[in-house]
Amino acid sequence: MDAAKKRSFRIATLIVVAASVIYALIGNTLFYMAYYSEAVIANSYFIFAVMAVLFTVPVVVWFRSRYWYFPLFIPVLWVPFTIITMFIIPGLPEDDMGGGMLALYIYFLMLGAVLLGSIIGMTINGAATAWKKFGK
Repeated sequence: MDAAKKRSFRIATLIVVAASVIYALIGNTLFYMAYYSEAVIANSYFIFAVMAVLFTVPVVVWFRSRYWYFPLFIPVLWVPFTIITMFIIPGLPEDDMGGGMLALYIYFLMLGAVLLGSIIGMTINGAATAWKKFGK
């Protein structure tokens, strides 16, 4: 592998890791917002749709090149980074069992948004590539 390919591979890998960390922080922030405000739960499907669109944009912008399959690693890395960032952010009261159910709900919602955003972004990039290749 020559130097230019190594550099582009490293940049793509760094972007995947950074996106996973940012998405994990967004998910944890959303969980804490839902813990203290019922409005987040009431509008959870709208938030899911907005997050899926917002997670699609970076995939479309950053992964148009040779490493088009790298967004598949974002949801895979999102899970451990969510757990790690959960321990970094100050905790909730330990005697609240509803917090655990809320965490499962919010994190599955966020995982769905991350997966959907990655898949839609890869589909858009694939369609754009096919349009360029076969449109000539």
